[in-house]
Amino acid sequence: MTAQTHYINIGIDLGIKAKNCAQIRDENGRKIEHDYSFYTTKEALDKICAKAQATSPEAKIRFIVEATGMAWFPIAVYGKTHNHSVVRVKAQKVKDLRNFYDRNKKYDGLDTKTLTMLPTVDPDGLQEVYLAPAKVFTLSRRCRQRERLVDTITAQKNRISSFFDWVFPGVMKCFSDPFGTVAKMFYRYYANPFKVKDKTPEELAKDLSALTNEKVDLTVSKAICEVAARVCALYENSGEYVDFEELSRELLLELELLEAYQIQLKEVELEVKRLYDEVHPGKHIESLPGISEKLGASLRSVIGEPHRFDGEKSCRAFIGFIPRQDSSGNMDKKGLPMSQAGPNWGRRDFYMAAEVGRQWDPQLAKVYYEEMVYKGHCHTQAVCAVAVRMISRVLRILKDSRDYEFRDISGRRISKKEAKAIVKERYTVSEEVRRRLRNRKKRERDNFHKGLSRDNRDTPNIRSQNNNSEVKRKRQGVILKCL
Repeated sequence: MTAQTHYINIGIDLGIKAKNCAQIRDENGRKIEHDYSFYTTKEALDKICAKAQATSPEAKIRFIVEATGMAWFPIAVYGKTHNHSVVRVKAQKVKDLRNFYDRNKKYDGLDTKTLTMLPTVDPDGLQEVYLAPAKVFTLSRRCRQRERLVDTITAQKNRISSFFDWVFPGVMKCFSDPFGTVAKMFYRYYANPFKVKDKTPEELAKDLSALTNEKVDLTVSKAICEVAARVCALYENSGEYVDFEELSRELLLELELLEAYQIQLKEVELEVKRLYDEVHPGKHIESLPGISEKLGASLRSVIGEPHRFDGEKSCRAFIGFIPRQDSSGNMDKKGLPMSQAGPNWGRRDFYMAAEVGRQWDPQLAKVYYEEMVYKGHCHTQAVCAVAVRMISRVLRILKDSRDYEFRDISGRRISKKEAKAIVKERYTVSEEVRRRLRNRKKRERDNFHKGLSRDNRDTPNIRSQNNNSEVKRKRQGVILKCL
């Protein structure tokens, strides 16, 4: 019979720039020693552990921390490398227990008390911190760095587009790729429309071809000259208010920033590919329909070590693709929103994979089809249901280290071409169904904005003064939510 492990709980209220505050309690909730303020160093942690073990040498130390930025990570590494238990708890759970102790106060001593009392209050809710292997952890951070750069590049492109919307309106539509080589070279040298006005289409095409070493079609230069003529007429005699040369110099900086971000993105993508090759050399995850090399690297880093999950349900709970639960007595609500407890980028990537996968895999397509046709769910809800199945498939493939096999509804192995044909023949949602669901969602949304409940949505004119005030409160709630 295995002996029960006894713990000494050390709750640490982490400070990002200030000192941390630690409190020690035994597993019965009795406070040991006084509170400690310290910076995150090995010497300080060694001292706290020595104080904790002095009262009970045979007990195991358990650090309890809140997910405060990445300040918890050094504590977790220290705990793992010194054979201590490390638990990271959610901020909402800490807040709820702190409000139970004292709703009107918040200070370090109360925060540490809340952390150290959590094992006593909710022992089943504690989960050991998982630290991914170094390469997987680095791959995860590189994937997120790639996402930030993509967002930054998108914002930079939007900034440049907004600039041309008023300085040179209509010129970006002249290019097939508004941020291609020819377009960016034109922006660099001809952001001033009055410079273009003095050139013929042939001269402009020749100049751009010389600058880019690409042949520029004459139709493009003609369209640019026509736009420039209209803009010059618009800004005629506007020198007192607009200096196009100064604006051109301003744009140069924005273009240089865009190019710098794009260079950095290429470097990060090379690093992601290198780490992905090391972490998942077999690329089995890419055999799933809807998962490319980019999504494969991201999903592999999200899952981490696949064998850490007991089963599919625990993996779904980690990603946050399980519905909330609300049941009491004979009441059991269905169709509640997803818990969204896991990483946002994980849910987004699984959703993107499911959106493509349901167009190729008959089993996934059947789930999507039934969600929309028989259950009346919208497109997003149906794809989320497919994403849940996609999580199960990714986990199994990573655990077994094998490629995915396409199968029909009966489980018979089929080719990718046969799978696509089955999806097209049996599980294509008609446009009439999509239109009906869109109209229903629109009616529900309109009824919500009007403040109508399900009982009185068909009789909107029969409302009392109390209902009018309720409508106002609902509308205010919608506005605040949008803000």
